[in-house]
Amino acid sequence: MANKVTKEMLINEFLSHNTMKGKKAERMIARIEEFVGSEPDNELLLILHALYALKADNSNHPLEQCYDIATPAFEMLEDITNWGYVEFNVLSVVISFAADFNKAYALFQEAVSLLNDPEYLNDSKYKSVYKTIHYNFTLRILRARYYEPDMDVPLLRKLFKESSDYIIEVCQRKNLPQRYVMEVRRAVFANDMNALNKWLDILEKIGERKWYKTTMDEILEFVSLMRGEMSKPISRALAGYLMRKRRMELGLSISDLAEILKWDNTAVAGAERASDGVSIQRLRKVAHALGVTLDYFCGDETREPEDDPFMSAVKAYTHGVSDADKEYILDLIKLCVSRMQVQQVE
Repeated sequence: MANKVTKEMLINEFLSHNTMKGKKAERMIARIEEFVGSEPDNELLLILHALYALKADNSNHPLEQCYDIATPAFEMLEDITNWGYVEFNVLSVVISFAADFNKAYALFQEAVSLLNDPEYLNDSKYKSVYKTIHYNFTLRILRARYYEPDMDVPLLRKLFKESSDYIIEVCQRKNLPQRYVMEVRRAVFANDMNALNKWLDILEKIGERKWYKTTMDEILEFVSLMRGEMSKPISRALAGYLMRKRRMELGLSISDLAEILKWDNTAVAGAERASDGVSIQRLRKVAHALGVTLDYFCGDETREPEDDPFMSAVKAYTHGVSDADKEYILDLIKLCVSRMQVQQVE
């Protein structure tokens, strides 16, 4: 006979895997929903709202939608008088999804003040959640920096420095990847192209792919809203990253893409590394060659229609055809790109 699911079992599962994704998250949500349906419980409802927000974020829902989904968790946290490990953990999960920055800041201050008590500072599990609250609060600060233009920028800069300094110091002692993610966030906050490239390179080389992807996704999120304010160098770095990502999705080598574009290999490699600038006209040509719209390079991953003859040709080229057929298909692709350019001029 199966063991009866208890509240303690569900809480422990959440505390052990509060960043769970995919089917695990779906199962966890279903189990809590079933439990609270028969035995209403505020702690489990709080956890459930946090999981809803995580699920929306992992499913690439618009940020505003994540904010709405996380709102009930914040409303419950604002009424908490006796904070415990569950409440601190939920805050650490949802703080980056606060619709109102000032409310998030107030809860952050309250939690940090409580966690600075010696009773908590000497407990390893509370020290861990303390770090996570800071870590995710920096993401909300970064969002405020670009999503909310009326925010007090000096205050944001001060808060960001305090939290990022703390995280880097803690993670440096244990050589944790969050340190490098935080350095990337610093570079984005400061529009520092050299630092951004440096820390992204380190992230990629240490093999922590999930950290690298998460960080790039964060930056793309900001870029999609910072078209007017974002510096050209960082925009260029992100366009290069997306160019490489899409080329590899299609199975094209640098030389393949260079041949389609009628560029040198070094020009393609330079554009992907962001060492060379790419004009909007050339970027449009790259978009056509990769079967995406120009908006793709602003964080909108809209694709050309699946039945587009150009995309059919690219797919045929990259899916195991003979060398002779490849040569023929490549000629068709180049012809198609050249015609697109003529249409753009006209």
